[in-house]
Amino acid sequence: MSPSRREVITWGAGAGAALLGWRPAAAQTQPLVTKAIPASGERVPVIGLGTRDYRVAPGGDPARYRDALGTFVRLGGKVVDTAPSYGNAESVLGAAIREAGLRERIFLASKVDRAGQGEGRARIEASFSALETPRMDLMQVHNLRDTATQLATLRELKAAGRIR
Repeated sequence: MSPSRREVITWGAGAGAALLGWRPAAAQTQPLVTKAIPASGERVPVIGLGTRDYRVAPGGDPARYRDALGTFVRLGGKVVDTAPSYGNAESVLGAAIREAGLRERIFLASKVDRAGQGEGRARIEASFSALETPRMDLMQVHNLRDTATQLATLRELKAAGRIR
């Protein structure tokens, strides 16, 4: 039986990578690229994990997200970005962080995407609840919607210690 076209391409790619000295990311020894947050000096990796469109049906098993998150952190990842408009990403992520015991090892970022103080505050509180955290590392104004109002709310929450 002769190999399929896909198998030949896969073998060729593997041989080429080996000849060029490529190794999987986990095997590389280069230092993680980080940048300092200006206000605090805390260093975080320049590349993070986005959570757009998590799709876990009610009652489904989010194990693949928990496992991916654990691997991400084990390999040096820290920044995880989400938003309430990303399907059920916040609740899936919150459960995964809790189950893996990773909250203190993750720089957690979310967003507010509503107009008006009441709607914005409600959306922010819903994010805290879904992410199962009393403190957010970063809150952003999504799509710059009602920026002046939302930034005022975010500054209040920062002064109260709920946002770093």
